[in-house]
Amino acid sequence: MGRRRWYTVLHRRGNDCAERSVTHTKGERIVPRKTPLFCFRTTRFRFRLLAAFLAGAAFVGGRVWREVAAPSATPPATRVAQAGVLPSRQSVARSSGKSAETSAAKPRFGVAATFTQVQSLVQSEYVDPLPSDESLSHGAAQALLAALEDEQSRFLLPSERAVMEREKAGNFAGIGAVTTVRGEKTVAGFTELHLLIVAPLPGSPAQKAGLRTGDRVTHFDGKYILPANPYLLPSKLPAPKNATDEDGLGRGIGLLVAERTLRQQTTGTHVLTVARRGTKQPFTVTVGNAATTAPPLRVSRVGAATVLTMGAFTKTTLGALEAALRAAPPHGSVVLDLRQNAGVGSLDVARMVAARLAPGSVFALEIGAKGKRVALPMPSPEKGEAVARRKIAVLTDGGTAGLAEAVAAYLVDNGASIVGTGRTWGDGRSTTLYPLADGSGYTLTTGRLIGSGGTGWDKRGLAPRLLLPAGLSEAETLARATRAATVGEAMMAKTTKGATR
Repeated sequence: MGRRRWYTVLHRRGNDCAERSVTHTKGERIVPRKTPLFCFRTTRFRFRLLAAFLAGAAFVGGRVWREVAAPSATPPATRVAQAGVLPSRQSVARSSGKSAETSAAKPRFGVAATFTQVQSLVQSEYVDPLPSDESLSHGAAQALLAALEDEQSRFLLPSERAVMEREKAGNFAGIGAVTTVRGEKTVAGFTELHLLIVAPLPGSPAQKAGLRTGDRVTHFDGKYILPANPYLLPSKLPAPKNATDEDGLGRGIGLLVAERTLRQQTTGTHVLTVARRGTKQPFTVTVGNAATTAPPLRVSRVGAATVLTMGAFTKTTLGALEAALRAAPPHGSVVLDLRQNAGVGSLDVARMVAARLAPGSVFALEIGAKGKRVALPMPSPEKGEAVARRKIAVLTDGGTAGLAEAVAAYLVDNGASIVGTGRTWGDGRSTTLYPLADGSGYTLTTGRLIGSGGTGWDKRGLAPRLLLPAGLSEAETLARATRAATVGEAMMAKTTKGATR
């Protein structure tokens, strides 16, 4: 008969029992004990089944007990502690008798957990009637993106998202200028935000009022524009540099509110105070509001060269470009004029424009999170379509920004010459618009662009290989750009150097 294992389970029960230790079925040994115990035998399977049942019952019973025994009206101080708002390091150290370093080990909460705890307390403890859920969610999203301290990552109300999508198609309201917010580090480490004019559109109220690339708007309708993230602690705010004593922060206006207003209205006027580089004192201008459309592609000829003046990257621009290239000599030189082109439009159109001008496989490289590099490929040519190699010069200035800089960098990496009076604007960030279901959305900086040859331009711009002197007439500027496209900037530099001698 085979050996069969048994488990002995003991339980105290009176004074007339003994412990039975059974090792096999043939023999049984009874050992008297001073401490009476009740015992019974069971197989290994039954023992495990009983243990699992008892453990499960204990777990379920514990959860039920916690839910029933937990006080329904937890004192406010306890609820605040549960939300992660802990006493200061010094007070914890004094109360526990431990060092401040030991007591500083606080629980770390994720974004979702922290938000859930705060939301629960707000909904249960806030004294006044709560705003709508939409207002609360929008405010939370605004604060979350503001914590990144990235001026291009921001939450968009439905009206702001509509403005951005309209401008992407080349339709502008307000003063008719491409604006941006750019941060500047101060000596104290504070990032001061500036509302800047990137490029006024041709024929827009901004251009008629004399606004230029790089102008900084400091006052809006008599109110000082606060140069800071509104979610920063007041202790981080510096003293206003360009606000007079009578201005005060009480008469200030939020920077994003001012920018939004400059881009939404089609009637009325605004009084702006502008600080311009090279001008000692700020000056005041009155600017109207109107509906402005980005200029269409303009085609002209300078000698045998075709000059393409491009103000935006829209579908209409792409169609006009294809027609202009078909009419141009197949091997003639081309001057792509990207002056005052702030990069309005879509990335897809920008890549198609670049593909029509020069063959290539990679438009740009995007350096994303954790340094990951992703190649942005060029669109595949249609069947039977061959891109002619042309001699190209790209004409730029300080108002060349965003997608226009990316196109210029691509063309330079594929043999083009870049001609201008100075560096371009320097916007090399890849900003993605994420729409939300309620009509709102948010923009997020998801990467930085560099050329396929490794040339980057974010914050510093693209430097022209052929630097033109300031004050040249339009005819002379186009003539030099045309010659650079024909003979190359190296030959042009030698010719210019010889002429100056």
